[in-house]
Amino acid sequence: LSLVGSEMCIRDSFYRVSRPSESYVSTSDIDLEHSAAILGDAIIPGEGTYSGTCAEVLTAMLANQTTLVNGQKPWILGTCAKSASIEYAYDCNNILSAMTEVVGDEKDGYALEFDDTHGFPWRVNVVSVETSASCEGRLSRNLESVSVSMSDDEFCTCLLHTSDAADERSSVD
Repeated sequence: LSLVGSEMCIRDSFYRVSRPSESYVSTSDIDLEHSAAILGDAIIPGEGTYSGTCAEVLTAMLANQTTLVNGQKPWILGTCAKSASIEYAYDCNNILSAMTEVVGDEKDGYALEFDDTHGFPWRVNVVSVETSASCEGRLSRNLESVSVSMSDDEFCTCLLHTSDAADERSSVD
């Protein structure tokens, strides 16, 4: 799953409180869920099969939304980069899980992208994703060289660069 815009910035997207409380104190932790969680609330009723293009199947799934925002279903299908014909058998699946299964994961070359930043109703898009690892670095006046190593089991939150002139270390987000 991916989010459009500054997905880590709470003011750019809509969130809901996942475990509401009757009272909050100034030091309370509040758990939030992205607006896409609404799609996990609704169940595609019964069992059956959706058939058609990826866009047709996803649109049919979105028709099962039960949570209304301002009196209407909040999510619609935006763009759909996956043009393959799909046959999807369901048995009381929630919409979010079903859509994820239809699109596949990023290894398949596609991902769901949830955009609630550009008006209402919000749009869920199917986008093509790069299937090979990539990294971009730009040399500038303060960066003279870059060394990159990759490991599938490690994550990083910043890059460090050294300056030959001052032999300083600083982080680049």
